[in-house]
This record gives sequence, C-alpha cells and structure tokens, in this order.
Amino acid sequence: MHIDGVPNRTSRPTYLLRESYREGKKVRKRTLANLSALSDEQIESIRAVLSGQSMRPVEQLWETIRSRSHGAVQAVRLAMQRLGFESLLASRPSAERDAACAMVAARILATSLDSDQTP
Repeated sequence: MHIDGVPNRTSRPTYLLRESYREGKKVRKRTLANLSALSDEQIESIRAVLSGQSMRPVEQLWETIRSRSHGAVQAVRLAMQRLGFESLLASRPSAERDAACAMVAARILATSLDSDQTP
C-alpha cells in the first residue's frame, strides 16, 4: 500500500491510498480510499505508518541525560570554524564531514567536563 499524489492544475493534489498488484506481466493499481479531505500532516503520518515507522510521542523517543551550556558548545564551534577544521577533513560539505566535526566537538566538550570535575 502507498499514497499517490495526483496533481491537479489549479487546486490541491488528490491523495489516494492505493495498492499495487500484478496481472500477468503488468503492474496495476487499485484505489482503496480517497484521502484528499485529510490535512497534509495527517497524510504524512499515514505515509510514515505505511513505511513501517512507529508513531510515538517525542517524549518517549528521546531521554535527556544532560545538556551542555550553549556558550561552551558555541565556543568550540567557533574555534573549529576559525581554525578551518572542517576543510582539513574534506574539501566539500557532506554529512560524513559534519558528523566527524560533531564527534570531535563532543569529545572536546567531554574532556573539558571531566577536567572541570576534578578537584
């Protein structure tokens, strides 16, 4: 099952809940429901459920263990920018480069937290 958006020229697209099946070598679609009356948020929620994502409140998905002060994180980020740390890892922006920079910053912050707690 999936949701198809059928474009309309001057109005909102029609959203249909459909099922794909085969007849011989041809793939066919069967419309199960017209979801056009639903809001965009409701349609996206149905899409998420159909793709296998579980729908839970955000409070159940995340548990805050501790939070850093904004100033310390911003100072580490600014220092990394001024030193050109990102360009040392990769010449072009990428998700991997951002993740590596975040891990280095987290390590710096964890080290500074450990040194603050020693007498």
